[in-house]
Amino acid sequence: MAEPLNCTIPDDVSSRISKARSFLQGQLEVWDVKASENVGFEILVPTLLQLLEQEGFNFNVPGLPALKALGNNKLAQFDPRMLYDSGQTRLTLVHSLEAFIGTIEFNNIGHLKASGSMMASPAATAAYLMNSSNWDEEAEQYLSTVIATGSGKGGGGVLSAFPTLIFELSWVLSTLLLAGFNPDDLGLENVGFIGDFLEQHLHAANGLLGFAPDLLADADDTAKTILSLSLLKRSASPAQMIAEFETETYFKTYIIERNPSFSANCNVLCALLYGPDPNIYADQIFKAASFLCKSWWEGPLKDKWALVRLLRVWDSGRLSGLSDKLAIPSRLSDQIPVVLFQILVRTLRSQDPTVSWGSQSHETTAYAVLTLVYLSSLPWASALKPEIEAAIASGRLFLGQFISSGSWLEEPDQIWIEKVSYGSTVLSQTYCLAAMNAPMADDMWGNAVLDLTSVPLKSVEGFLHFFSRLPLFQTPEKSKWKLRSLLIEGYLFLPRLKRISRDIFPRYKMTEDKYLEYIPLTWTTTNRLQETPLSANFLEEMMEISMLNYQTDEFMEAVVGEHFEGNLGPIREIVRSFFEQPIKLTNRCENGIASKTSRGGINGFGHRLGGPEEPLGSVSPNTVKHTLGRFVHHVLDHPKIIKASVHDQRNLRRELQAFLFAHMVQIEDNYRFSHQVIPGTTIPFLSPKSTYFSWVHTTSAEHTSCPYSFAFVICLTSLGASDCFKGAYSKYLAQDLCCHLAVMCWQYNDYGSIKRDRQERNLNSVNFPEFHTEAKGESQRQEFELGRKPEVREDEIKAELFEIAEYERNCMMKALYELKKRVPARVINMLGLFVGVTDLYGQIYVARDIASRMR
Repeated sequence: MAEPLNCTIPDDVSSRISKARSFLQGQLEVWDVKASENVGFEILVPTLLQLLEQEGFNFNVPGLPALKALGNNKLAQFDPRMLYDSGQTRLTLVHSLEAFIGTIEFNNIGHLKASGSMMASPAATAAYLMNSSNWDEEAEQYLSTVIATGSGKGGGGVLSAFPTLIFELSWVLSTLLLAGFNPDDLGLENVGFIGDFLEQHLHAANGLLGFAPDLLADADDTAKTILSLSLLKRSASPAQMIAEFETETYFKTYIIERNPSFSANCNVLCALLYGPDPNIYADQIFKAASFLCKSWWEGPLKDKWALVRLLRVWDSGRLSGLSDKLAIPSRLSDQIPVVLFQILVRTLRSQDPTVSWGSQSHETTAYAVLTLVYLSSLPWASALKPEIEAAIASGRLFLGQFISSGSWLEEPDQIWIEKVSYGSTVLSQTYCLAAMNAPMADDMWGNAVLDLTSVPLKSVEGFLHFFSRLPLFQTPEKSKWKLRSLLIEGYLFLPRLKRISRDIFPRYKMTEDKYLEYIPLTWTTTNRLQETPLSANFLEEMMEISMLNYQTDEFMEAVVGEHFEGNLGPIREIVRSFFEQPIKLTNRCENGIASKTSRGGINGFGHRLGGPEEPLGSVSPNTVKHTLGRFVHHVLDHPKIIKASVHDQRNLRRELQAFLFAHMVQIEDNYRFSHQVIPGTTIPFLSPKSTYFSWVHTTSAEHTSCPYSFAFVICLTSLGASDCFKGAYSKYLAQDLCCHLAVMCWQYNDYGSIKRDRQERNLNSVNFPEFHTEAKGESQRQEFELGRKPEVREDEIKAELFEIAEYERNCMMKALYELKKRVPARVINMLGLFVGVTDLYGQIYVARDIASRMR
């Protein structure tokens, strides 16, 4: 054993300890535990805090309860005897043995060593040596090697994992080959040596590898090795990888893991797609691709371009086994275009003014350039070609200058995650070289991919011209590509929306539902105004609810209004019954939402309803019951809604009932008003049952769907049994905000639909007596009674209505301002998006009338 080190204690050690303690306390107070991704942090940090406490250092850690919950969850199945079993070496916990100081007998785990280390972890190996009564010279030699080869070269700085030979060789080789380098460019002898090394170790380990020889195998390094060998045209079967890591819905990184890994599934997908016959593994390819799309759909992540390769291979006809799974319509065919386009656009938008990415990070810039290169060929990206090419060129210019200066040989960015964040010089240099060399992909695609979706660029330009004139999106000419990209994104959501547009409400006496085209565009454009854009899943949910709101309005006017306007009692009882007891549907789909009615299919109440092309014929109360019942059940039995707090669910039920009742009140008001209408003019409503203020804050506000949709969003945002808004004041502010927002929306709608309402004989805000002076109102009444067309200054009336709407806007903004002080960021993002979309619709209503015309 080597002689003990003679350490000289610095004179200022007390000052250093004080500074370290202060720094650590500050970091722990703002630490977002749930956002952490470092390896083993949920078991390492509690142990470190406990060890510090034993030395007299106590820290306030607000996230400690959440941290302990994560740790308890990870160790729920753990028994120390698992480590003592000499036949058990397949535990990732070995890499974090320092977390078990004081918990396990370190004398009993010597058999876990591999090449002198505890799963290539210097910290775990040191913990083993420090807490074992028997000195282990092999472990000591390992630590000496780590110290000598670490960043400090013997003078400090120890790697969190060493060695990482398989990891570095496989990632470097596959990255460079994918970027267009061939073995001749890289040196045939060098490439041959690396290929032999990887091939021999893969074969010796029975097709499974870890990040270094003789370590616990993982899907990432196994997949990267298989990919590297496939790119070299060497045989490398993925069969053992599939057998070891495949689960029902995704691929695991290790046999035992807390969370599925996005990265591992990317790497597995690439390994399968670049093999000689990917069709053999069509089911596994579908599984990995579906997991990646689902993961992105629920919250943006970092893609590794595997999905582009999937499209290429499928488009070439080499994935016939996926034809039925990617056939239109399918969930995967809906998601892939959206996912890839969102990654492309968000990469483009995140380039900073210095033409780099990541605050002048050369490695992050390299990732961004590679992303744009791989995604530039997408058929949906053609309208952004100039911006994509300019971003790639400027990014490469930045990298070229960085390489020429020699700075890329210095300390790399610490953006890789292990137990700690770290940087790898060799990987950083590899990605910089790859970004400089990767060729632009061919943008020629076959029908398989082109048929996934089509974006009408002429329509996009039309909407670009219209939206860019709205107050919310007024922007300089050079930035219009950003708005264009968001409109294209909206069109990628449209095919599914059209496909489900007849699932609940039949079309009856309706002209073209032109609002359908607006719906996805309003959500995708407004989403980018948020500091943190919400997920594609949230957007899709809200697009569907927006569509159903329009369709409810149509159905109530065209079916209920036309057939029952003089006898709404039975319809009121039907609606009331929906909320007195749970509605039981026998035919339910997999995700728990009430079954959707296809053409001529059976609906959730066990009755046959005609498809969208079949006339309704005689309309009975049962027809209304079946249709509205599907709608109510779709909303209230949504799988995410039923997980919300009891308070938030009850609020949604109240608002949904009020929404449907408000339509019937509106039908009655329209019925009375229609009997006094003179075509072609705006006249005062002679028999209102309330003031305009009362009407617009009750019937009209509830009729807009804003209050119930707001309650729906609150349920989506609440966390299980916890209410979305805490305390009476926050709840009050939220309801006040929603009320002002609903009134504003109704008033903007009325402002833009005066002509349509006049033609359809619907009551509009401007018909209320308050908008007509007493003298003019009496004069108009006399003219009306004489059968003559009264004189009305409609421009003055509209101006007054607009002024009131702007007042409601100011009240709404005040409530929003106060709420932002009291709710977490995720709720603020939701509020911002909901308010923004509602405001956008108001601006659209002012500019043009988008509702389908009933008559």
